[in-house]
Amino acid sequence: MIFLLLRILPFVIPIIYFLNVRLLFYFNGYWLWFLALILIINTGYFWLLNLKTKDKNIVYLYVHSVVFAVVGFVYSLFLGHTLFINLFITFWAFIYLIYLESAFHYFYRSKKIYLVDLKKIVPYINLIVFFIASATLYNFYIFLNLSWWWVLLTGLLVSYILVFVDFTIQGFKLSISWQYSLIISLILLEILVALLYVSVSLYVSAIIMAITYYLLVSFSAMSITKELNRARILQYSAFAILTLIIVLSTATWI
Repeated sequence: MIFLLLRILPFVIPIIYFLNVRLLFYFNGYWLWFLALILIINTGYFWLLNLKTKDKNIVYLYVHSVVFAVVGFVYSLFLGHTLFINLFITFWAFIYLIYLESAFHYFYRSKKIYLVDLKKIVPYINLIVFFIASATLYNFYIFLNLSWWWVLLTGLLVSYILVFVDFTIQGFKLSISWQYSLIISLILLEILVALLYVSVSLYVSAIIMAITYYLLVSFSAMSITKELNRARILQYSAFAILTLIIVLSTATWI
């Protein structure tokens, strides 16, 4: 029975997620209940996984999944056009499906792990989540006048969780994972502080944060595995600089 639920829920949860966010715009006074329902079902899925595998990494991935679900849910509230809302929620629900499915195959060590390898999926999901989280925090700060210290604290927490879970899933030692995660999070925090006082659109700021996150995590991971060299640094830096130039040259400055 548990195994059957674990095979069904990765497909059911994203559908519930999509429907909940859509219903939110018709019953906006109940947003907390919609979010609670998503988190309860998500918790149930990882609880069932824990019953079958007893892998300590499930706890870390569960916290990571909560961040994923909450970030997508909150960001959708800032989207004004129905088309954009539907496209984003569909995209987010699809990623959610891949995420939950890869989590199952990772902890069950099934043959399909090579098709939906959590170790390869999490870094890309993290980059997307970090970008959306950054845009959401800037939205809160600019349009809802959220206190800057709430923005910084939330940014620090989200970045730490994302990096820590990524490094843990990659198989790095816990001592190394939390140390690197803390250092990377503090560097990102400093950049976030600087961008709060720069007259630039929120999405440009979010892209800058995401590019910085990408470089720091990539260089750190390669440093841990002793794969970091000049060629790698030039390759990743060139990609980041090219992306940044394109963004800045087409950006809307305010």
